[in-house]
Amino acid sequence: MKADLVVQNGSIVTPEATLQGGVAIADGKIVAIGASDTLPDGKRIIDASGLHILPGLIDAHVHFRDPGVTHKEDFSTGSTAAVCGGITTVIDMPNQIPPTENAEQVDVKRKTGESKSLCDFAVLGVVHQTNADDILPMAKRGAIGYKIFFGETIGNLPFPDDGMCQIVFPNITKSGVPLCIHAENRQIQHFWTNKLKAEGKNDPVYWESSRPWLCEAESIAHAMFLAENFGTKLHIVHASTKQTESSSHMEQIRSKRQLISSTSCSRRKSRWYSWARCDHRRRSVPMATSMWSTPFASPPTRNPLAAAAWS
Repeated sequence: MKADLVVQNGSIVTPEATLQGGVAIADGKIVAIGASDTLPDGKRIIDASGLHILPGLIDAHVHFRDPGVTHKEDFSTGSTAAVCGGITTVIDMPNQIPPTENAEQVDVKRKTGESKSLCDFAVLGVVHQTNADDILPMAKRGAIGYKIFFGETIGNLPFPDDGMCQIVFPNITKSGVPLCIHAENRQIQHFWTNKLKAEGKNDPVYWESSRPWLCEAESIAHAMFLAENFGTKLHIVHASTKQTESSSHMEQIRSKRQLISSTSCSRRKSRWYSWARCDHRRRSVPMATSMWSTPFASPPTRNPLAAAAWS
């Protein structure tokens, strides 16, 4: 057998160990991994001496903002950054303008990606208060999952209330693909945001205070209850509180891997807050004077890094 491509003489990174050797690829698939002298001949050979050979990574949470908000990002710039970092597949979130809320917009997003993306991509459809009937058509058109923004975020998309959740959760279950949630209780979020505004606390340092840990923990518990009741596959994105990640909620998640999963974002505090405090003269866009109009990580990472970030 002659492979299409052989990458040899590198350091192969596997889950078990890092080994010297290479990989052979045929018809777009890896067909051999091992010492370089054991690999089949290749039509094309790459010498990876001094380099590491790793699988392409999957970034399951990107916001390419395409179409509609492309001054921030688009499939071309976002996918370029992805492949430069070794990411070969991305999953794009649905809160651009217009949002990916029906089968027609799934088609728009897919065609946009096909014309611009340098890497493989997948699309999520958004679920809100008024599009329950669009859930199954979105999956049939190619959406690999759904997103509900229980917390207020970019675009301020309306989330399904508890009554509507009794319709959308069964529809999502019927589709066979998972539901991803931005887990924040919007009532708690609004209460603290309005209270801080009324007290004149508009500086970026108060961002975390507008979304206390209970805001996320309650939303996760609520969504888990609905998912278990309706048999919906649930994925919690960017879990960010110490209390949540060490709570019985996460223990339940770990014991029910077939139904519920989560990711965390403990890295985000220092990155975003350092950005927020930077000298506005070094940026192409002037720094906003109020945190309520300044972009931030949403939800914030609520952990002991907060004190260090502001020291």
